[in-house]
Amino acid sequence: MTKDKKIIVGSVESGDMLVTITPTTTQENEIIVDSKFIQQFGEEIKTIVAGILKDYKVNGVLVEINDQGAIPAVIRARVKTGIERYLAKND
Repeated sequence: MTKDKKIIVGSVESGDMLVTITPTTTQENEIIVDSKFIQQFGEEIKTIVAGILKDYKVNGVLVEINDQGAIPAVIRARVKTGIERYLAKND
């Protein structure tokens, strides 16, 4: 499997989020969240993203989140779409 593709999904519109997924050189996942709601929802966002990565058995990615107030359903939809595109491009 060649992991050399960057995936971007979503937008920076209010109520949405921009998700960028890039491969890393390690097997560890890293999740970076940028949000004006980081104090209230930062850990919840990271927990949702980590759970999706685990469900898809994805390792060795950097997931960067630019949150604009997305609700959990939007977070799940954006991250799942990004992971599915990432896996499709890197298989």
